[in-house]
Amino acid sequence: MTDGRIWVIMLRLRIFMPWQILKELNPPPYLKQYAKAKIRSLIASQVRAGILQVLNEDPPVFGFPGESIEKVKRECKICGEKFIPIRDNHKHC
Repeated sequence: MTDGRIWVIMLRLRIFMPWQILKELNPPPYLKQYAKAKIRSLIASQVRAGILQVLNEDPPVFGFPGESIEKVKRECKICGEKFIPIRDNHKHC
């Protein structure tokens, strides 16, 4: 699990939440905490460097400058409003 592999996922997604990167890495259970720390560290360093920007604070959404947060929003199955999912399995706001 290298920074390069995480970076490739970020480049492909363009707009992402940390859980999406973790899901794509799919580390074994004993490496999950290590992977989370590595993802957080890489995102933080890229935000400090101005390469990534914070598009939403809570839940955290990151992206490259010029990208739209609309890419990660889903339509609520109950009320129809657009929302940012906190986890992959969230279907409603």
